Order: sequence, then structure tokens, then C-alpha cells
Amino acid sequence: MARVATNGHRETRPLLAVTYEGDDPILLERIAPLVDAIEITPDAIARSEGKRAYLRTDILDEYAAVAQDVNLIVHGVGLSIGSFDRWNETYLQLLEGLLNRFDILWHSEHLGYTTVAGENIGTMLPLPCNEEALDLIRASFTSAAERLSRGTDLWNPGQLRGRLLGISEYLQLQRPSG
Repeated sequence: MARVATNGHRETRPLLAVTYEGDDPILLERIAPLVDAIEITPDAIARSEGKRAYLRTDILDEYAAVAQDVNLIVHGVGLSIGSFDRWNETYLQLLEGLLNRFDILWHSEHLGYTTVAGENIGTMLPLPCNEEALDLIRASFTSAAERLSRGTDLWNPGQLRGRLLGISEYLQLQRPSG
């Protein structure tokens, strides 16, 4: 449920959000009226069987029960947008399923990497602060945004070139120069 001001524009005020990872629908029912948004963390609600990964349908059903009353936002680390050999394809498929099922207000990911040569390393590492990393994420960012067919302009940019960048500054780096 996107909050829209009377002039037809989305509100620009900060939203109060809480992360909910499932398994306590009574808690979710109690907190949903108190917040503007529920944050879904795909990394926390995903499970795997062999080589197949999936989002737990019982938890998705819990989100569905409150989706008409509160905004849903998605934030994760599993996309691994900064991996040199490609983002985490399995995670992207999970994310696509989530975005297809719910009206998500926004999606954000940490700008880092969690896989090396296709293997999950068990943590998220930051990217080096150099032009090569910037070129890599520019290409990956563009491809992922096209694939997700939605505004993916709220990525957590982390630290580049030795300083923290805001979202708008990072997006300026996405535009080709010239």
C-alpha cells in the first residue's frame, strides 16, 4: 500500500519501518498498524533444498495478510551486485518472485559481494574504492534494473572512493559522462 499525498505524489517524509522475518503472525498483526512499512529480507526467509532455493510460502502468506494495511519494502545483501563474475542468479530469481507477488514500495540492496566464483562466502564484503569497481557495478546495476523491470534506484551505495555517497550522488555516477 503506497502512501500517496492528495496531490498525487508519494510522500517524502521518512517512513517508520520494522524488519519482520516471519514465524510470529500475532506479532506481525500487532506491529503492522504502528509502522508505515514492513521490511522483507529475502536472505532471512529463503530456504534451500539441494540446489533449489525458495522463499518460505508460510511467511509470504503472513506478509500477504497485512499487505493491504502497510507498505512492504525489500532489503537484502544476497544479490551480490559487486561480484566480479556476476550477481547471485538464484537470489535474483527469488527477488523476482517476491516483486511479482507483492506491491513493493521500494527495493534496496547492499552494494557489496557475497559470492566469489559462484560460491557463497558466508558474509558480505565491501567493494574496493576504485574505477574498476565502479565500472563493474555500473554495468551490473543497469542489467539488474532492466531485469527487475522496476525502479531499482535505492541501492545502498556504501563507500566509494574513500567517502560515503548518498543515493543521489551514486545515481549521478550511473549516468554515462559526455
